[in-house]
Amino acid sequence: MNRDQRFVALVVLRARADGCVPLDGLGLALAMGFPLDSLACALVSTDAEKSAPVLAQQTGAAVLPVSGPGLPGAGALQLAVLLQGIMERLGCGLALFGPGLWAMETAPVLAALRGAAFVPGVSGVSRSPVRGFSFLRPVMNGKLNLSLRAGGESAVCTVTAGAFSFSRPPDAPPGRVIGPGVIVSGSGPRWRPVSESPSDPGLTQADVVVTAGRGVGAAENMAMIEDTAALFARSAVAGSRSACDAGLVPVSRQVGMTGKSVSPKLYLACGVSGARQHTCGFSGASFVAAVNRDPAAPIFRVSDICIQEDLTRFLPELVRICKEARQKA
Repeated sequence: MNRDQRFVALVVLRARADGCVPLDGLGLALAMGFPLDSLACALVSTDAEKSAPVLAQQTGAAVLPVSGPGLPGAGALQLAVLLQGIMERLGCGLALFGPGLWAMETAPVLAALRGAAFVPGVSGVSRSPVRGFSFLRPVMNGKLNLSLRAGGESAVCTVTAGAFSFSRPPDAPPGRVIGPGVIVSGSGPRWRPVSESPSDPGLTQADVVVTAGRGVGAAENMAMIEDTAALFARSAVAGSRSACDAGLVPVSRQVGMTGKSVSPKLYLACGVSGARQHTCGFSGASFVAAVNRDPAAPIFRVSDICIQEDLTRFLPELVRICKEARQKA
């Protein structure tokens, strides 16, 4: 391949288990108005070296095979790193994926590596001379369509299954295989799982979970949360998403839809607003108590005890009273 040759977009195609290669990504590329000779297709398949010439003849596109013995075990991070290298090598600013779980795992990682916009589930596209591309994607279980625009020159998109079909244009140039292909020889970089410390019993084993929310405010107030948890023998400190995003609590201790689900005997929510995304994470708790100075906080609707008070006043007093009671006992 000519090293000076540049392509507008990389269309990532992956063969299914039956050997068929969905061409939805190529359909999106043509809907965006790109001519075939401006597109490069990365064919990800265990037999890509053999099937790449067939695909090139079928589509009229330039096909780069990505194969090798390490492909079956390659994870999203390894594939994204490989595709990033291909895009730099070919000069592509856009990456277009077909539908499927593999695409939803790999595409956002590639976008993160490139610092590019990520547009998932594209079902329609339009182009304005002034505003550039606008992508449509279904939301609310398909009841509405959301219009999105990429904020920069680089973007990574996935396609809604069945939204785009591909048919080779009658004036398409002859397809060809470009190379050298990419060989996946072994396991590359993988995700490092986030795990709890062996000395930490974890949230799921705790009888009492004391959770910090956005209302905790400053990091120095976390000492109050920890002191409160220390009152109980089998306890753990957790956080809402807001608290974890703010760095108050490690992400591994997030409770909610995007975190962990817990079922303690007592769940004490401190400064937690009570969004549904969080409350679903402790729906199995036997008893829920909440401390919040906002009387209209949604957390009070799902709490057995509602304490309307500033946590910086209530928690120290709670700790003091409990310690004094233990000394007298």
